[in-house]
Amino acid sequence: MFTCLLLAGGSRAWAREAGVARAAEYRRDRVIVRVADGANAAQLRALHAGLGSAVLRRLHGGHGGGRGGGEGTGRGAELVQLPPGLSVEKALERFRASGLVRFAEPDYLVAPLISPNDFQYQNQDQWNLHNMRIYGGVPGAD
Repeated sequence: MFTCLLLAGGSRAWAREAGVARAAEYRRDRVIVRVADGANAAQLRALHAGLGSAVLRRLHGGHGGGRGGGEGTGRGAELVQLPPGLSVEKALERFRASGLVRFAEPDYLVAPLISPNDFQYQNQDQWNLHNMRIYGGVPGAD
């Protein structure tokens, strides 16, 4: 059986066939980079200025296991906003060629394949999975 699927938000159509993987979708306006150990902060600022990119936020966790996500560097991955007109491919090429990052990758779109089969999860009664602002949190922020 052969079907054609056009995804909203993208300009590509993929052929889907049982057992055939399709190209992964990603955000066209941002990338994720992990700053290299010992990277010069001034050079990194200059790279961002040259690209017109900006760090939206730092992503903690990841490969280092510690809060910073790195092995003793205190720097994890960063979510980087790209300027209009700069393609993800070109930005990745420039970040990788700079020698200032350990990795650079697209901000892939992901979704869970399944939900837990626990009734308490399905009806949103599990207090730890639904922020109800009991201790001053932001409702629904989790």
